[in-house]
Amino acid sequence: MNGVRWYQSRRAGLHFIVIAAVTFGLLSGCGPSSDTANLVTTNEGQTVDETSSDTEESAVALPKGSESDSEWTIIERTREDYIRELAQMAEIAKPPEVPVIREVTPEEVPSLVDACMAEAGWPPKEPGLWVDFPKSQLPSFNLAWFTCYASYPIKVELNQHFTQTQVKFVRQWWVDTWIPCARAQGFEVEPPPSEETVLSQWHSFDGWVPSEFITGRLSWSAEQQFWKECPEFPPTTEIIQH
Repeated sequence: MNGVRWYQSRRAGLHFIVIAAVTFGLLSGCGPSSDTANLVTTNEGQTVDETSSDTEESAVALPKGSESDSEWTIIERTREDYIRELAQMAEIAKPPEVPVIREVTPEEVPSLVDACMAEAGWPPKEPGLWVDFPKSQLPSFNLAWFTCYASYPIKVELNQHFTQTQVKFVRQWWVDTWIPCARAQGFEVEPPPSEETVLSQWHSFDGWVPSEFITGRLSWSAEQQFWKECPEFPPTTEIIQH
């Protein structure tokens, strides 16, 4: 039996709540077959089919810059950008108009989406986790997911790409706050690299992130509890002050 597993990632380094969908063989332990895929949504909002050798470039704009820049050139993100990225992630070519219930902070999104999805007939097995539904139901799931996120859009001012100054603040917050919290929970955590290295790797997928020390080492529910006690990022309202 084949199914699809969706989860909300806490790696929101680009101020965007991202998700991933992974198909898996249930009970039988089989890998992807002709009617399944292995989909992973990247931090930039690009959905990659890991069973295919062809990967299209993401249409999502990213900050441009290099290590020698005194500051990145930041491309301002609009509400329209956010909705377009949601539609791209949900693989909806012509997204419907969705009335906004209210604007929210990034920290509010997961619980609101869970409740919205449950009301739409897609209750999560655990907070942020949907499992064991056939791939044939994925379009229906995607539409509900898109609708829920679009109903509670992140406030535009809180949904911008990080500046270099903000990245430096986040790195120092990891050192001063997140690492002591994780170590107090019994995890061996290496300190992040230098500011220069963190900046140079910020828009890649091989940079230092707290989740690499935690993900996969706990049950889903235990990991969610850990992130409540030791958030991966400081509050958004603190980040935008820098």
